[in-house]
Amino acid sequence: AVKSADIYAKALKAAVNIFCYDRNAGAYIMGSGAIIHSSGYVLTNGHLAVYFAKADTECVLRRGSPARDFARAKAVWLPDQTQKIGSSEIPQNDAAILKITSPTNYEYFKLDSDYKIKDGETLYSLNYPSEFLGSQTAIANTNLVFSLGTVDGIVTVDDDASNAEGAYLKGELSVQHGSSGGIFLDAQNGEVVGLFVGLTEGKTTAERKQFIFMTSYI
Repeated sequence: AVKSADIYAKALKAAVNIFCYDRNAGAYIMGSGAIIHSSGYVLTNGHLAVYFAKADTECVLRRGSPARDFARAKAVWLPDQTQKIGSSEIPQNDAAILKITSPTNYEYFKLDSDYKIKDGETLYSLNYPSEFLGSQTAIANTNLVFSLGTVDGIVTVDDDASNAEGAYLKGELSVQHGSSGGIFLDAQNGEVVGLFVGLTEGKTTAERKQFIFMTSYI
């Protein structure tokens, strides 16, 4: 298995904290993402990427721990967000690609599009949760969280569990707002196999579950 220390060292350069400010609403929007190509392509949620196209919203990518500004980006692939999953607020196509506007050679995570999820499996999780931080703390001291998540249910739309579109993972530290757009890695090879898209309700992270899309579905 890939060493967790090596994953974390890479994540300090390849995991990103999305930080936006909506001038009209006077509100901050925070989320996560990951660089998935050396040219600076970033995988994140569609519901976060929409803010990069809004004229009254200013967005920046941050990285490190605590997160610090390092790049600007624009949305280059943003599917329609209107069609939801069942009665939830999660778009069926809640994945998007940003492109960092300053060209250079970036550290990145590879995608594994052939990965088959199994119930009970443990995945690495990388994201920037910020729900329980005060606004000023979130601005100045949002940290990268590297944790483990255990698959607690496989989600399919066609009753074919061998080709699941998504999965639920048991509650752990990253089950917070701000983790949306974070990635899940195969602990054996360190490649991206899932994307954080939502969470169930609960007062504490232990009471919640996180919902992810599999890279094969994306």
